[in-house]
Amino acid sequence: MDTIPNANESRPFCATRDDPAPPFCLDGLSKGQKKRICLEEYRGNWLYVVFYSSDFSFV
Repeated sequence: MDTIPNANESRPFCATRDDPAPPFCLDGLSKGQKKRICLEEYRGNWLYVVFYSSDFSFV
């Protein structure tokens, strides 16, 4: 028997097309310098984010 999920249960974010990205910050490179980059800084602009979690080298 399936149960109805409780509204108070937390679920992992699972994006679908046209969903806004959840807020996040990450360490990255900007003009050769390590920098903390937050998604909020780019609100209203087009942004392309690449994640490559299988290696610790910069892409």
